[in-house]
Amino acid sequence: MKKPSLFVLGDSISMHYGPYLRQYLAGIFDYDRKRDKSISKKDLYKPVGANGGDSSNVLSYLIEQKKKKLLKYDFMLLNCGLHDIKIYKNTVKNQISLSNYKKNLKSILALLKKTLTKVIWVRITHVDNKVHKARCKDFRRFNKDVEKYNKAADTIMKKNRISMIDLNTFTKNTGKKYFKDHIHYFDNIRAVQAAYISGFLEDEVRGMKYKVRS
Repeated sequence: MKKPSLFVLGDSISMHYGPYLRQYLAGIFDYDRKRDKSISKKDLYKPVGANGGDSSNVLSYLIEQKKKKLLKYDFMLLNCGLHDIKIYKNTVKNQISLSNYKKNLKSILALLKKTLTKVIWVRITHVDNKVHKARCKDFRRFNKDVEKYNKAADTIMKKNRISMIDLNTFTKNTGKKYFKDHIHYFDNIRAVQAAYISGFLEDEVRGMKYKVRS
């Protein structure tokens, strides 16, 4: 029996839990993701290669892939937001404003709806304001923005009947020592994130009727 295809499109958080997720889903999904030849791993700040970046970059990538007729996946695990909320030095504005974030998400869902891809949204993981400020000097992030952008995404996903994985709450419940740097997690946290997502995806497949693409 042919396995359903899964494509992962997200930021560096998804790059880190990705290898574990691939392992846990072996034999269940035909797994793939936005990728490169380790270019993005050299600088996780930059949305290149495997790193989906902000919502504008994700939208542009999907538009390009659709033109090339490459969006032929049964499921897409989708996330963006941590790059959107960045505030660089000498500015007070988020990299992508909340209003533009909403517009981008709506455009992304409209595009994927035409490809008949089942979208599963992953909520933005949290920010520890003190840790981030102490360890990252190039730009700031604030958890209040995580909450605002998550709330906006929640509304859009619910309206479009998109399944959501609350990686934010789950990760916070794993304990206090999870940040390896300003925003990324230790390996043990990445592994349990992947296990949580894997369980959700397996339940999603069992609970719905779908036709695997030929």
